[in-house]
Amino acid sequence: QEQAFTKLLALLPHLSDDLNGGLWRHYLGRSMYYRGELEQALRQYSLEWQLHQAKPSVKLRLQRSIVRVLLDMGHFHHAQQLAQQALDEQQRNNSAYLYKSLGHLGEIHLRQGNYAKAIEYFSEAWQKQASTAKEGQTAISLGHAHLLNGDLIQAKDWYQQAERVNKKQ
Repeated sequence: QEQAFTKLLALLPHLSDDLNGGLWRHYLGRSMYYRGELEQALRQYSLEWQLHQAKPSVKLRLQRSIVRVLLDMGHFHHAQQLAQQALDEQQRNNSAYLYKSLGHLGEIHLRQGNYAKAIEYFSEAWQKQASTAKEGQTAISLGHAHLLNGDLIQAKDWYQQAERVNKKQ
């Protein structure tokens, strides 16, 4: 990986500050996450966090990445705390990515079996998305939550909504 990093720096010298400043760490964290190496991914994100504590946009992206890892590790309480912090910050700044933190909170409640609360968060995430940029994944998540909550009609409606949204993209 270090060889790849060196080659990347040679190919893109104008990005050397960004790459040295954490972008490479984020790539490594994401790569490890996708390989299922969750503790190593968390370690890389932690190193990036130390490099970028003062940059709000990087901090929010990192919070979302760390929440995903914690969620997959089964650390629901910590994932929920971090997702709530991200949501609070996004609400203060009227962030366009507010729906992502709401979706993470919905996913946390879904995995804990709190389907009604998951539906609340997923519904709010759906409402916060621009009408021209609705994400099918949010509709799928709403479908799953309604299905697990025993509401087959709502589940079907949300799965159909996801299909319509995905066809537009």
